[in-house]
Amino acid sequence: MKKSILITLLSALCALGQAQTLTLEECYELARANFPQVRRLQLIERTRDCNLANAAKGWLPQLALTGKAQVQSDVTQLPFDFKQLGLGNIDIPTPNKEQYALSLDLNQTIYDGGAISSSKDLAGKQADVERGETEVNLYALRGRVNELFFSILLVDERLRLHHYYMDNLRLAAERIAACVQHGTAVESDAWAVEAEQASAERTQVELKGRRAAYMQMLSLLIGKALGAEAELARPKADFSETAGNFRPELSLFQAREAHIDVRQKQLDTALRPKLGLFASGSYGRPGLNIFERDFGFYGVIGARLTWNFSPLYTRRTDRRLLEIQRENVAADRETFLLNNDIDAANHRSAMKRISDQITYDDRIIRLRADLTKARADKLELGAATATDLMRDMNDEQAARLEKAYHELQLLQTIYNLKYTRNQ
Repeated sequence: MKKSILITLLSALCALGQAQTLTLEECYELARANFPQVRRLQLIERTRDCNLANAAKGWLPQLALTGKAQVQSDVTQLPFDFKQLGLGNIDIPTPNKEQYALSLDLNQTIYDGGAISSSKDLAGKQADVERGETEVNLYALRGRVNELFFSILLVDERLRLHHYYMDNLRLAAERIAACVQHGTAVESDAWAVEAEQASAERTQVELKGRRAAYMQMLSLLIGKALGAEAELARPKADFSETAGNFRPELSLFQAREAHIDVRQKQLDTALRPKLGLFASGSYGRPGLNIFERDFGFYGVIGARLTWNFSPLYTRRTDRRLLEIQRENVAADRETFLLNNDIDAANHRSAMKRISDQITYDDRIIRLRADLTKARADKLELGAATATDLMRDMNDEQAARLEKAYHELQLLQTIYNLKYTRNQ
């Protein structure tokens, strides 16, 4: 017996510990942290660091080991005969047609025209673009959280009003039972109320099932197990819209334009000369002396200036392509701002329309409640039936649900406007 009581107490404590209240802002944060794509932000940073490190290594000496073996169809020969010139004792060896060389080459960049610096800028701007795209995807989670969060709040409000309705049905059933005993109502009136109570219980089961489904979807979205007793805190409706739009899409457009700017600078760096030092050590045959027939070591050191003019061929086309991309970004920004302004205007008009509807809801509820009370009084006098009373009670319940729906609809519209402007 004691063991059973202890288990019951522990179960109650566990259930109490599972009860939790979540705010909308907490759901935003949890959904962002749980979304798999959030890990992409770290991967973008790591990729950027790797690209920057690789670009910086362009200033390091570049080493290359090359080997060569070739056979020539002809070799260098003097165009005269020493014997005919009376110099018969002079013997000039003929170079071998087979040539071999193993070389270690070293190149050190002194001036690259800004190519390495431009590569670093490009790596940073590319990371900004990828980060902006990820932030846009992560921000879209707020819309999904809003939809689920307010759907649950609406079900909760319907359940609250449904409990109130079921209590009224219970009182109506007791009242009709008394009327049946006094002969002012027939037994079929009691059956009508009983049928309505069964229908109300079925609706309650349906609402609880819908809430459980919404709660499960929200749990998957935020990555946190929510118990059946988990509650959602109703957000505050105090919102004052400020000037400006702070959506992450605008930062993404700026990042894309900055990326195009760096690529345009690269067109200029491609036309600048490059200056560097070089050194080469080789072992082979022949060496620098082509008449030497034996293998040997030899080396070369110097400076090299290169100026490649081939980028001029495509420079105009490349610049035009970048301008087209810039125009595309501008068109995307204007399209986004237009659609965003339309959405914001739609939300503002909806807020005014719903607010106007709410002003009539209280009056309608009051009138419906008076009609229900009057119908119940008539039922006691035998001047009305239970069907009439049920119809009035349903109308009153519908009016209360309509007001609750309008209030939550207004609240959701406010937060949809917040989402639209990121405020």
